[in-house]
Amino acid sequence: MLVPRMTRGSVPGATAVGTLGTLSEGALAAAASVATAPGVARRAAANADWNPDLLDRMSDWFVVDGVVHLSNTLPNNVRGKRNTGAIDFVYAFHEKTTPARYRIPQSQFARSWQPEEGVDIWFLESPTAVAVYHSTPLYDQYWDGLNSNEKGAYLKANYPQRVIWYGAVDLFEPLDRVKAKIDELASQGADGLKFYPTRTDAATLEPGAWFMNDRQRALPAFEHARDRGIRHIAVHKLLEYTGPETPALAIEDMYEAAAALPDVYFELVHAGWLLLEETAALMNKHENVVAVMEGPMLWLTYDLPAFHRMMAVFMHQVDVERMIYSSVATRQHPYWQLAGLLDYQPPEGANFSVSEQAKRKILGENAARLYGIDIPARRRALAADRFSRELALTGLREPYQALRA
Repeated sequence: MLVPRMTRGSVPGATAVGTLGTLSEGALAAAASVATAPGVARRAAANADWNPDLLDRMSDWFVVDGVVHLSNTLPNNVRGKRNTGAIDFVYAFHEKTTPARYRIPQSQFARSWQPEEGVDIWFLESPTAVAVYHSTPLYDQYWDGLNSNEKGAYLKANYPQRVIWYGAVDLFEPLDRVKAKIDELASQGADGLKFYPTRTDAATLEPGAWFMNDRQRALPAFEHARDRGIRHIAVHKLLEYTGPETPALAIEDMYEAAAALPDVYFELVHAGWLLLEETAALMNKHENVVAVMEGPMLWLTYDLPAFHRMMAVFMHQVDVERMIYSSVATRQHPYWQLAGLLDYQPPEGANFSVSEQAKRKILGENAARLYGIDIPARRRALAADRFSRELALTGLREPYQALRA
């Protein structure tokens, strides 16, 4: 989840732009200043056009959005004062990745996004067929974890053909409570689980962390999830990573977890943000590690050189069939990222290429295979739902249409 977490540590200025992760007050200010720099604004403006023809251009594509959110950033959901700058910081990125005509006013942006708002944005304002909703266990920062399990359960119950749901589990809880939560989520239909390896203690403000290869805490929880039929484990990594000071946000601990549970998919969320060579080595060692590119996909709208650098490594060294697109919607709109990748070309002289086949895989076919979706059968199932009917009648809706109205 892309959201500033006001905990100890900072991210170097060069990597802070767009991380929206655990940042010190100083790093927040530095990143915000870079986010509003003229060069960033010009790069966003280059992708400013909106055209409903995107629906026709992608009519035979099957798009799966690998991470979507419905955050609650209302003041009464924020725990303590250390997150008071979070909304301003995140909103700066909304401004720079969204053309002025389509932006949401900040007074509306800081809200508790509701499921019915989300599905309209995901399925009426983009060619997305299926969205993967990630609940988040940020209970040290937000009373409901920021993206609540309740919203995920609602989405799964009401839109089972459209939504895949990852339930949030707080691994800082005792193991018996963790297992009970996994049981509860499994009974509600969760397809996967979402974990965060760091937190700030709400009472002491001291940082805490756990590791994926922890045999007392993490591995027993992953095994219990597998035994309950949940074989998708997503973990927040790389964002806020500063080096030796934040080892739990690195990826070395994933080797042992992936080896211990070869029948479970471990999804590296924010893959591509940092440690590109290390990510490639991990994925080449373990075929059950998947790159979920939540965050780096935004570079298509405001930092193409960074996107080029990631693709130069991934297209050579990473199995393209394990690369998953994510828009971070509803905070950032999916339209410009989809259009950006559809039109993407490497820079002149690049030593890599990105074929249409590779783009189709990244934007949905990989995820469909990951979740066992038969694409022709799912197309038939979706053809008569309200989203498909409305798209057929009126075409693609403008971004954030209902909120702007």
